[in-house]
Amino acid sequence: MNLGKLLLRVVVGSAFIGHGLQKLNGSFGGNGIAGTEKMAEKLGMHPARPNAYAVALTETMGGAAIAVGAATPLAAAGLIATMVTAVRKVHFKNGPWNSAGGYEYNAVLIAAVAAIAGG
Repeated sequence: MNLGKLLLRVVVGSAFIGHGLQKLNGSFGGNGIAGTEKMAEKLGMHPARPNAYAVALTETMGGAAIAVGAATPLAAAGLIATMVTAVRKVHFKNGPWNSAGGYEYNAVLIAAVAAIAGG
């Protein structure tokens, strides 16, 4: 593995770990699983509690797998699915730019995870 790909894996994987832990247990200023469940409910993702755990665990464990290079295709599929859902349910209506709540950041994460998985 070259240094650039290792750096990409660690940075992107760590970002997902952080996002997942925010949702799972409230780390890094997150709302924890109760807040994630409320968000899932508001977004019409029923049943809300299992969906909250699904996204929190997928981001946390998928990010860890990406960071260390384990089960990359499976981790990438889960992470891309969570980002596509985030774009579809939250960000798309705001346009592309992150500064307006858009999907720019999600698109970059999708592309990065796809690049990691593809090569």
